[in-house]
Amino acid sequence: MTDTNQFQDKFQRYIRYLQYRNYSRKTIKTYALHLERFFRLSGLPEAALRHD
Repeated sequence: MTDTNQFQDKFQRYIRYLQYRNYSRKTIKTYALHLERFFRLSGLPEAALRHD
């Protein structure tokens, strides 16, 4: 599995978590926008996502 696939998988899981927590669509959209921008700028999506 490539880094991009792992990144997208974690990203989608995070969005599903926000939906599960009943965040508004607008809030989720904002989170997604900022996360996407951050990881694109970092140039290391997998490393940036790893929190464990």
